Amino acid sequence: MAPIAERTRFGLKKSIEPVYSGGPIGFASNEKILVTSLGDRIVGSNAETGEKIFSLNKDEEDYVTSMVITGDASRLVVAFRSRLVIIYEIPSGKRLKSFKAHETPVITMTIDPTNSILATGGAEGLVKVWDLTGGYTTHVLRGHGGIVSALCFGKYQGKWVLASGADDTRVRLWDLNTSRSIAAFEGHSSVIRGLTFDESGSFLLSGSRDNTVQVWDLKKRSAVRTIPVLHGVESLGWVNHPEKDEKLLYTAGEGNIILAWNWKNGARFNPDIEIVPNENNAIIQVVAIDENSLLTVHSDLSMLVQTLTVDNGFLIQKKLHGSFDEVIDCAWIGDNHLAIASNTEYIDIISADGTQVHGVLSGHTDIVLAMHASEDGVWMATGAKDNTTRLWNLDVENNRFTCVRVFTGHTASVTAVALGPLDAQGFPSFLTSASQDRTLKRYDLGSSLANSENQSRAIWTIKAHDRDINAIQVSTDGRIIATVSQDKLIKLWDASLGEVIGVLRGHRRGVWACVFNPYSRQLASGSGDRTVRVWSMDEQQCLHTLEGHTGAVLKLAYISRGTQLVSAAADGLVKVWSIASGECVATLDNHEDRVWAVAVRDDGARIVSGGADAVVSIWQDVTEEYAAQEAEELERRIEAEQSLSNYEKAEDWRNAIALALSLDRPLGLLRLFERVMNSPHQKGSITGNVDVDKVVSDLSDNQLTILFQRIRDWNVNNKTSMVAQRLLRLLLHAYPPKHLLEIPGIKGIFDSMFPYTQRHLSRINDLLEESYIVDYVM
Repeated sequence: MAPIAERTRFGLKKSIEPVYSGGPIGFASNEKILVTSLGDRIVGSNAETGEKIFSLNKDEEDYVTSMVITGDASRLVVAFRSRLVIIYEIPSGKRLKSFKAHETPVITMTIDPTNSILATGGAEGLVKVWDLTGGYTTHVLRGHGGIVSALCFGKYQGKWVLASGADDTRVRLWDLNTSRSIAAFEGHSSVIRGLTFDESGSFLLSGSRDNTVQVWDLKKRSAVRTIPVLHGVESLGWVNHPEKDEKLLYTAGEGNIILAWNWKNGARFNPDIEIVPNENNAIIQVVAIDENSLLTVHSDLSMLVQTLTVDNGFLIQKKLHGSFDEVIDCAWIGDNHLAIASNTEYIDIISADGTQVHGVLSGHTDIVLAMHASEDGVWMATGAKDNTTRLWNLDVENNRFTCVRVFTGHTASVTAVALGPLDAQGFPSFLTSASQDRTLKRYDLGSSLANSENQSRAIWTIKAHDRDINAIQVSTDGRIIATVSQDKLIKLWDASLGEVIGVLRGHRRGVWACVFNPYSRQLASGSGDRTVRVWSMDEQQCLHTLEGHTGAVLKLAYISRGTQLVSAAADGLVKVWSIASGECVATLDNHEDRVWAVAVRDDGARIVSGGADAVVSIWQDVTEEYAAQEAEELERRIEAEQSLSNYEKAEDWRNAIALALSLDRPLGLLRLFERVMNSPHQKGSITGNVDVDKVVSDLSDNQLTILFQRIRDWNVNNKTSMVAQRLLRLLLHAYPPKHLLEIPGIKGIFDSMFPYTQRHLSRINDLLEESYIVDYVM
């Protein structure tokens, strides 16, 4: 059988990087432009594809306090903690205006529907209205006794008005013609976080962190209804009824809750749906994508597209690009899709090229820690901090993702899951899970998935380790389960009986990962001791120890028919190993923090890695392409060497020098100039050959840089310094000093040559003085 060709070169095909690091966002629904803060930049990107549109620099320490885009997507207004407000042109990023809006930071902003007026609310309690084109103040509205936290333009009795809310719990209505407060509404007991007018302009609705929405009759100047919305409100607005031609009120905020309401009678839409608050997450902002869909921004940095449905309430359609948090695990779903778990309770299904987000698996109530997909991409098991394990049926082509079983019983977070091999009907034969409660469970599946038997009880549960279990794997034939733990041990279990059949010892620290070789009876493990070990299943002995990582090895995968290993580690690197030689043959570097996740496809032709830096990297094997390029380059160099030899023989100095410079052969170039200088000297030439002088006097800036680098190197050695000095003299005479100093890097080369040139001059002067003594003696 022919030997397996190892994969030694990988190219970064796609890097899915974060575009959001917190704070308010801006969104233009007509152009699908999403504007977010990311470290020291403000980034504009296409909300559907993730493609970057523009990037604006900002002070990383200057936090963005508010952001809004005009309805025509032509201008972006950003308010900073430094009290500066800047208006940018979209998409050029040109700064149009900047001004200091308030004596305190701007907390909220809004733009009127005509895109001509900007309203700002400050922490000092003032509301200001600005001409958006001129950047000057048109109104200063006083009346609030605390931080202004919500603003909204509307029309009342045919006139433009502005509503404002603050942490003084009051809502005020302002007449923009007279700059007076025409109404002050009291009824909330906490900060106002959302304001909106109904379509008729007769009612104003306000949402507060006091868990209520108040409906104010503007004509009567009083509240006509109080809606208890069951959660602290951070945003409210309108969404279309999924079946009728009418608007429903949505409220979103505390507990990661978003609900729809009939505001006229206070009834909740689809009240039968159970609401489970999430104490670790909240919705902090909502913007409308269209009349039927909303973009919700969450405190865990995720941005989700949600649509209201009759049966399921707000249903998550997808997660936006670049809103991954720390990537904890990933898996290939079939050939062209990926599942990503990124420090949230959701799993994202994206295209393999990273350009589309197909859907979200929603069901866990806490962070997903582990997942394992079947080879055909139809089934996936997930485990989470909510102590449950879930089995999903995936139909990516039709965007249908169904949770078919929920397995309970663990008393702590589920840290690892694995599916058994598929049976003849295409169902996983069993599922096994491990937990921080240090137990290992097995659940039978198979034919029970074909009917409606909801068997979610484990057929056996065992205490597997004395410390946390980090990973589990099932052998290809489904007979053996391997578990690894912080107790430094690797244990092998009979999958049917749950009995220990082997214990592998040797790692000096906790073991984070293991994987069975699908082509031989071997098991690989990765540990906090920074090594990868390859074990014989039959002898239960370590066969190889692979060293090279500088951090804990966190994930492993076999490729190239079991002849190579891929490892991911806390040093931010992904390494590819040859098991036979024990050498690292490739290092994949695109992460700035620990790499938690690795998944391979097509026997290693495609590798995906995900890290704590929220980056997902997709790598493509380019070994054959690289070998072809190397062969082509070698052939080209051989031909060039022959051409150089021909030019030298024909004394075609122009082509010879140009070719020697392009080949970057320092020794060959030196020998060429030595040959010229050792030949009979032509009168008036610095190098000894007039044609060579002309060639050197007519070089491009790039060629000059290369030649100066060679001269610098030759000038260090006494034996080659004469060539360097003669060329240096020629260049300084042929090119104006101003032109030379404008070439990048040349000044540094001159500075490094100066001490050696001084030394050569002193040496020649000494030799000259000694020659006088010889003359005197003679």
